[in-house]
Amino acid sequence: MSTIKVDTVQSTGGSTVALTGIMTAKYFVHYVQGTPAINKSLNSSSVTDASTAHFTLNYTSAFDDANYGLNSGLGQNTDDADSDRGGHSIGFENGGTVNTTSAQLNYLYGASQSSASTDEDTISFHTLYGDLA
Repeated sequence: MSTIKVDTVQSTGGSTVALTGIMTAKYFVHYVQGTPAINKSLNSSSVTDASTAHFTLNYTSAFDDANYGLNSGLGQNTDDADSDRGGHSIGFENGGTVNTTSAQLNYLYGASQSSASTDEDTISFHTLYGDLA
């Protein structure tokens, strides 16, 4: 087995190499909604706390269009007295703005989409996939 060790990979013309067939994350944020605070991020200029359970992800570098994918996950404080209430849902806000520089998200807490929105001591992870401008 051979090992290739390099510091930089360039095309023959000296520009960056396009990795075909690979979609890497272009945005990531580890966000604590209750505080609110960003613990770790990539390409995130800020997270705007709009109102209870409504927040906007703001990007440092814009996407080339608004057709990018969102992958979100939740990790909740297990000491929360309401942690047994049912399902949790997070995603693009229904009727919210999604554009090349930001996206509005909503966190729903309870058994159904009709459940009340709330700011819990919840840690959320958001990753976006798409092409940057």
